[in-house]
Amino acid sequence: MAAPETRPFSALRAEQGEWLRGAASRPESRDAAYKAVFCHTPLRWIDEIPADHDDGKYDWLNRMSRDAWHEALGQQGAPIIVSSHTHLPAWLPPSAEFPYAELIPAGPAEDPVSLEAAT
Repeated sequence: MAAPETRPFSALRAEQGEWLRGAASRPESRDAAYKAVFCHTPLRWIDEIPADHDDGKYDWLNRMSRDAWHEALGQQGAPIIVSSHTHLPAWLPPSAEFPYAELIPAGPAEDPVSLEAAT
């Protein structure tokens, strides 16, 4: 049996996955003409180099949320996820592994004025 996830927000991610599975099965979601999922931190990234979480480092993407939500996202059938967080734009088309595309439109430019305005 796998050890329970103990990283920050692991219980919340699991709860959100359960909510997403339930929401995907409701008629108003299941039968919707248009579907999209919005989340703050990308679930995929251009270059997925794992970070050493035990050393306090973080990824450009939220791999732990993706792991918790991937099955539910496939069930939900939304063709696109829109996220932000990185301040770098990216378009990640769907693939065999990820049946959903991800659009990361980015945020303010990384200059002192923009960073101050974003806080």
